[in-house]
Amino acid sequence: MRKPPRSGTRRRHTTRAARCIGGLAGCALLAAGSPAAAQPAVSPAPVQEIGQPAPPAPPGAGPTAFRRFRFAARPLGGIPVGDFGDRAGTSPGLGLDFTGRIGRTPIAVGAELGYLQYGKETRRLSLTPAVPEVLTDVNTTNHFLQTHALIRVQPQTGRVQPYVEGLVGFRYVFTRTSFRNADEGRSGSTLLGDLAPSAGAGGGVAVGLVSGSEATLNLDIGLRYLTGGDVEYLTKGAVVRHEDGVTLEPTRSAIDMLSLHVGLAVDF
Repeated sequence: MRKPPRSGTRRRHTTRAARCIGGLAGCALLAAGSPAAAQPAVSPAPVQEIGQPAPPAPPGAGPTAFRRFRFAARPLGGIPVGDFGDRAGTSPGLGLDFTGRIGRTPIAVGAELGYLQYGKETRRLSLTPAVPEVLTDVNTTNHFLQTHALIRVQPQTGRVQPYVEGLVGFRYVFTRTSFRNADEGRSGSTLLGDLAPSAGAGGGVAVGLVSGSEATLNLDIGLRYLTGGDVEYLTKGAVVRHEDGVTLEPTRSAIDMLSLHVGLAVDF
């Protein structure tokens, strides 16, 4: 017959098992209270599936984003050349440019708007037959407006920054007669107007004057040559006045011109 186990041996096995269970419980409590256990689990980075579009880049991160802008305002001096130069003199005016630089490249794109006056005639006339001694100025002025898209190549480092540029757009040439009426203010009418495409090229230099954390003030000096399609325009002596009214004798040609500008430009 098999003999029953001794009671002392059973107690030793029971005590050893209790100690093991207690040790495991203590290890679990220590692990739960440690700082590493208190940290949340890090979720894995999302995996982009094949064929799915890439997430959009943050603003300004792309290579074609505009990084710097320039606004320039400068007086113009137009010097007519060719057939237009034979009929018109130096033309004063004003020009405005606005450009934005593409990324980190030296290329900037933008637009320019200009106004020039290529002739003016002033006559002192009485507009009221009943009061002939009251005279007023009657002005016949030759104008043209121009607007061009432009592309410019200019380095962005250094105090002195030379540049070259190309332009394409339109020019509107018109002649207007006007006078000041005591009752209605300035009145007048356009005698002749014509529109033509225009293109040109130029160059210049920008010299830094004052530099701040957000903007730089520059002296901008440049020269442009502009040409384009033929237009009809009036010059001095082309408005013939007679008892029956007015006769216009317009000229048709291209209005080729050199344009010199000296002004201020702000980079921001």
